[in-house]
Amino acid sequence: MKVRAVFFASLREAVDNDVLDLDIDDGASLDDLRRCLASRLDEDQMAAIGGADIRVAVNRRLVHDGEESVLSAGDEVAFMPPVTGG
Repeated sequence: MKVRAVFFASLREAVDNDVLDLDIDDGASLDDLRRCLASRLDEDQMAAIGGADIRVAVNRRLVHDGEESVLSAGDEVAFMPPVTGG
């Protein structure tokens, strides 16, 4: 299934892209999405989006620490640094 990863502010610069469209398995989790990203990004880019202060939202709903989300086709997963501007 197709899922879109979106990167805001400094993460956009770190990843050198604002959007990545990914193919992942049906019923994939955020951890599965991160593994997929790891196959496309280098170690420094993964460190940038994997920091403890990075917030993740699925379809504009913030995912809280320890919460796991099952993704669906067409979902948007946003990675945001602590202070994100427009």
